[in-house]
Amino acid sequence: MVGGFLMEALAAYAAEQPNLDLGGVVEASQSAAALPFFLLFVVGNIVGTALLALAVILSRGLPRWAGALILGWPVGHVLNVFGGLGEWFAVGGGALEIAGLSVLAVIALRTSDREWAARG
Repeated sequence: MVGGFLMEALAAYAAEQPNLDLGGVVEASQSAAALPFFLLFVVGNIVGTALLALAVILSRGLPRWAGALILGWPVGHVLNVFGGLGEWFAVGGGALEIAGLSVLAVIALRTSDREWAARG
């Protein structure tokens, strides 16, 4: 997270530890060895959530607006990281995603066992 809560927490911890080299920690997290993990994060977190939102929007049995709410997370996160618009876009996107997933959870809990079996 560039300029986010994680960096602030690291800076606060480093201020309490005079012998800790925060620059080395940050530099190690940006190394080439971390690239596969970053790509896994992007695919799973951003692309995966966007695909889930798209699936909800295109489904016939779920409200489209729930998919639009879920799509708030990838959009908010991208605006935060790449747009430099601030951490609150990611927080707001996360709140929208929670609301959309809650709608899906309520629908799933209200679906009877007979309906689940009929869907295959």
